[in-house]
Amino acid sequence: MNVSPDWGLEIVVNEVERSAWTENLRAPFEPFADLFYSQNGPIVIRSVEFVGLTTAEDVYFTGKDLLLRLNASMETIAGLQPAIIGAVVDFRGPHPKRTNIIEAKGIESKPFFGRATITQVDLQGRRIEAPASASPAQEQMQASLFDPAIGAAIKFLSGEPSWAEIYKAIEALDKTGLASSAISENKKSLMRRTANSEERHWKKDLGFTPMQLAEARVLMKRWLRMAVKELIKERSTSAQKPPHRPPVL
Repeated sequence: MNVSPDWGLEIVVNEVERSAWTENLRAPFEPFADLFYSQNGPIVIRSVEFVGLTTAEDVYFTGKDLLLRLNASMETIAGLQPAIIGAVVDFRGPHPKRTNIIEAKGIESKPFFGRATITQVDLQGRRIEAPASASPAQEQMQASLFDPAIGAAIKFLSGEPSWAEIYKAIEALDKTGLASSAISENKKSLMRRTANSEERHWKKDLGFTPMQLAEARVLMKRWLRMAVKELIKERSTSAQKPPHRPPVL
């Protein structure tokens, strides 16, 4: 992954969730936390999305959209609170230069007790390191770069989406053609009909039994996860195929 050597995005997270953020932003996958710079300070994100940008303002606005998708992925997958932008970091000079960004919204705190991890050891008790792999949140971010419709669905399904957002997410995921069997056509039709009925406050559709919003949220988030996995697998498989060479005559 050819990330930008010039720019980074400093983010501010709830301190008790810091380790969970860095665990889900593993190098060298997209995007990742620059742990060398972030070791004793704020988390700095490196991303391919900053490649070719020339000003701190460009990085900031690109970073805002990146962070919107990343926050949605982190909330959905890891239950983490949203991060905010702290500064844009310019690495082009001999020393990193920070352009401060003032955000009005603060971060609320909530209890966080960490997550269990599984460690494998061999017969001699030596730790067996797992092969490097992208976290589920990073896979969602990668998929959103491969297909903007995935990015749209991630945004629509963050938190507790309304029926209007459920409908938009259905349209977005339908465009991708991915994991089409994740939800039956009958369920999709029922979700669309329920969403239409719920959003038309002036004229309810009373000729059917509507789906519960909680069920729709579960089904749509499952569809999103399966679509992401399918897209990542497709990209991985195509990248491993040897280039076609015409036969030598």
